Amino acid sequence: MKNKFLIFLLFAICHAEVMAQKKVICHSAGDFQEGMAAIQVDEKWGFIDTLGNVVIPPQFISSFIVNKAPSFCEGLAAVIEQSSQQMIYINKKGEIAFDQKYIRAYNFHEGIAFVEPTVFSDFKVLINKKGENITERFRCSFISGYSNNRARIDNRSFIDRKGEKAVKQQYTAVQSFSNGLAAVQLNYGKWGFIDTLENVKVPFQFTNEPKSFSDYRAFVQGSNNKWGVIDTTGNLIVEPVYDQVFPFSSGIAVVSKMDDKWKNTFYLIDIDGKVVREYPQNVNNKETITILSGFNEGCAVASKGYKKGFIDTKGNVTVNFLYRELRPVSGGMAYFEKWDEKTKKTTKGFIDKSGKEMIVLEQPKF
Repeated sequence: MKNKFLIFLLFAICHAEVMAQKKVICHSAGDFQEGMAAIQVDEKWGFIDTLGNVVIPPQFISSFIVNKAPSFCEGLAAVIEQSSQQMIYINKKGEIAFDQKYIRAYNFHEGIAFVEPTVFSDFKVLINKKGENITERFRCSFISGYSNNRARIDNRSFIDRKGEKAVKQQYTAVQSFSNGLAAVQLNYGKWGFIDTLENVKVPFQFTNEPKSFSDYRAFVQGSNNKWGVIDTTGNLIVEPVYDQVFPFSSGIAVVSKMDDKWKNTFYLIDIDGKVVREYPQNVNNKETITILSGFNEGCAVASKGYKKGFIDTKGNVTVNFLYRELRPVSGGMAYFEKWDEKTKKTTKGFIDKSGKEMIVLEQPKF
């Protein structure tokens, strides 16, 4: 009797697991952002939530950026309205956020977005989340999203939240601000870091372009073309010894070194450069763990034996190596593709951070 109960309980658990999966019919899907992911059906985009419910039915036509799925950022998404063929902003209910329409529109960052109101795409206007113009129309070929109250313009300078020039110096190249600092290149020469008031915080000393700061650490490249780590004052925390690096996140970064025998070893290091976990190349390559991304929401994509899974910031495998394709976690979910040797079919969908397959994506039959 006891065995029968255990069998029934096991069946109930497995049945509940299967029933928990939500099937979504679509041709393709974007990543989750702010609890929503775009789905495409017959060249039209809509949105689902993390339970797989269709919250906004597919009704907006494809983005002007080919194969680029729309996404929510700060509660709004820029989409193309079918009737007008112009871009509008919608909220998470699918309602039009404000009446203005644009030739091109981009995601909001720090409450500001830039739009192109005319067919002359080198003219931009900054708007707030009410659709009100912050600036008059101005001309530039490129403008980034805002970070630390600054936006890059033409990759040479910065503007503030009013659209006014935020630095006096015209640089050869600039990166976006992060942790209050931005890497800039002066007169085609060395790179250094400035703050939002244009004070030089890390001297112009780097020949090669450094990485941006994250967790108040930045990777910089030495004359040996290897990467080391500095803090926000420019102090060298880690000598340049690594061949490949990913940004710090939650105090941990993924790095790798290749020895003179071309064997690649991956490491997890903390902000002081201490090795938290090491993944040497195994004699049997099928048992070697290779890390393919930095950490997103506490998870990094890794592979073993040509299959992908997740590790956490301590280096523990949190999602087994089961997937042919696995994107980094975004909004608590990750896109996957899994090949079944028995059925010779590929299953596509989304898993949560624990590896539970929450949503299965199926192609329309007609």
